[in-house]
Amino acid sequence: MDILNGCRENQVTWGIIEFSFEQNEQEYLKPALIVDGQHRLYGMSDFNEEDLPITVVSLIDATPQEQAFQFIVVNNKAVRVSTENVKSIVADFNEDELEKRLVLARVKYGDKPLILKFLSDSPTSPFQNLLEWSYNRESTEESQLVPITAIEQAMRYIRKCFTVLENDEDSLIEFFCATWRAVKGNYPELFGKNNQFMRKANINAFNEYITDRLLYFWEMDLLDIFDSDEIAEKVLDIIKRLPKEFWLEDWKLRIQDTPNFREILKNDFKIIITNCKLGKQWSYGLELVQTEE
Repeated sequence: MDILNGCRENQVTWGIIEFSFEQNEQEYLKPALIVDGQHRLYGMSDFNEEDLPITVVSLIDATPQEQAFQFIVVNNKAVRVSTENVKSIVADFNEDELEKRLVLARVKYGDKPLILKFLSDSPTSPFQNLLEWSYNRESTEESQLVPITAIEQAMRYIRKCFTVLENDEDSLIEFFCATWRAVKGNYPELFGKNNQFMRKANINAFNEYITDRLLYFWEMDLLDIFDSDEIAEKVLDIIKRLPKEFWLEDWKLRIQDTPNFREILKNDFKIIITNCKLGKQWSYGLELVQTEE
């Protein structure tokens, strides 16, 4: 087997790796494991005299746990590996560590929804350790600010608006994370803190308001929804005129997770934008905030 040690132009060196094994040895004692491509190799074995070239991506000295992880992830991309099969493969390994890696690779494991696990665990998720559920082992009760129903509702709304993402879970997750990373970056004093900004009704109203405008940009060919940087840029354009002070005011209405309250909130967003464009005080004419002109 030829091993490609470098990929830059004029910096490629070649080497040979050889190994031998007994055909009747148990599988786990053999020195190599093929994670994907077994059928292609089997077919090529009928043409040994042709000296056919083949590209190989190899992991040298991979531990059994690493082999199990790679097998599950690679094979899961084409056809989902059932949860029962995943559990049987990883039964003899450090379950907590392997489960965490599987979640970050977006492979379903256990009985918790994959998207929620990823958003709870991943360093790229703006909601890391903020979800309110028993699975969230890394956070304290005080930091579990966001009900998982808020995330589920937000995801449903995005799916409804962008039907192209309905069966593309990876892109849906990245769309959601890119959106809310931009929100988090715009409101660092509020995000992840125990305040009304982080309430379920407000998260979903804000998510609907932003998603509606991203949908318009996409329909007008002004946004590539598969480009995280473009999404973040558009989100900042949408929310940059909505001051943090709005979220810190004492609102005239009690926060309620109802369609009517979310409509009031989204309408106030529109009024704030109009006020800023007309040079008025941002809070003029709002239904939630009572301020002099």
